[in-house]
Amino acid sequence: MLFEFDYIVEPQMVDSSYTIRLSEIESILLNSAGKAADMLKIGVDDLKADNYAWVVSRLAWQLDYRPRMGKKIIVQTWLDSIERLFSIRNYRILVDGKQIGLGRSVWAVINLTTRRPVNILQEEKFMSLATNIDNGMEMPLKLPIVESESTYTYQPTYSDIDFNGHCNSVRYLQWMLNALPWQEAANIPATRVDINYLQEVMADEKVEIAYKETDQAHNFEVRKENGQAVARATCSKVTYPVRIDNQPKWDQLTIVNADSSKLDANNSLQGKHLKRPTELNCDIVRFQNQKDKWIAFVGLLNGKPYEIFTGLADEDGGLLIPKSVTEGKIIKVVQDDGTKRYDFQYISKRGLKTTMEGLSYKFDKEFWNYAKLISGVLRYGMPIDQVIKMVSGLQLDNESINSWKVGVERALKKYLPDQQQDDIVIPQDENQQ
Repeated sequence: MLFEFDYIVEPQMVDSSYTIRLSEIESILLNSAGKAADMLKIGVDDLKADNYAWVVSRLAWQLDYRPRMGKKIIVQTWLDSIERLFSIRNYRILVDGKQIGLGRSVWAVINLTTRRPVNILQEEKFMSLATNIDNGMEMPLKLPIVESESTYTYQPTYSDIDFNGHCNSVRYLQWMLNALPWQEAANIPATRVDINYLQEVMADEKVEIAYKETDQAHNFEVRKENGQAVARATCSKVTYPVRIDNQPKWDQLTIVNADSSKLDANNSLQGKHLKRPTELNCDIVRFQNQKDKWIAFVGLLNGKPYEIFTGLADEDGGLLIPKSVTEGKIIKVVQDDGTKRYDFQYISKRGLKTTMEGLSYKFDKEFWNYAKLISGVLRYGMPIDQVIKMVSGLQLDNESINSWKVGVERALKKYLPDQQQDDIVIPQDENQQ
């Protein structure tokens, strides 16, 4: 699942160049990560209940340019992978509908008592959240020691301290840039920024900032008075290429404008139409009434029914699908004239992709219209048991349509939790299989 957040570049977020400060880019990326975690029920409060907390270890982003004051920035973020001791979160940064940047961050979960990392893979709440979809950007770098004397000393004040009683990590980059003359800081390139977060800084601890410029980058290090490094950052002067061969299929991710949506206890959206990915996994459900064979294609989003195509399994009409095929993909295709069609694709026994074009044209128009009604309520998150009750309550005169209706109920019932399936009674025709 991909979460989308909107930000306006306010006057207080820009420097003398009228463009957004680098520290504000850091802030909105980390803020987006926090809000997305909240939506997935793995946010600050959720982890605190288990005496855990998120800790950001590394962050990197690269930009084509810094957006100007008044511009709307859209940040898209999703969990890439979850490993034993860390997770990777990806970002896309868009302005005027175009991608202008990418970002990646590395996070750990720590036990608040021991301050040691937690094995995330052993925590049930994190299961099935990773998308395993890269964004083509190189991982945040492990930065070397900055070989330079400290040039700036700072005592944290009220505005630096967060709810944990220590300095907020977004302050580190601000302190680093404040070590430079303001004109020079305003001209720091936005090409790529890498930050390593190494230690906490408590309210009563002074810090020192070291700075060294090279032909390749501006390098910073925040240190405690005893010389221990707190954070390091590099603002690169060179462009880092995106791995074109590893570009993700963005349409595989469900886009959620999370500012206007809430997730229920099962991490599903209620009352909001999710944008349909280009491809949906699909289950095939077959049933029979008297001599007629029926087939249903149930498109799944996050493992739950999102749309349904169903009707007579008419081989003469082009529905030549081997009985051994029980799953595949439903692919939305936008044609040259702007109209849409839906194709079905499956993997043959020989491992070859086989595509049946025009799935949406294979069924009787009346079946198709009823299926669109059912798909509509599925897309808006109506609970499956309520969808089944709605279908059951349809008053239809045509005997064939009524048989189809019972088949749809049977097809959807399999997606109910086990404890609910016994509560749903579906009429059985003695000729149905």
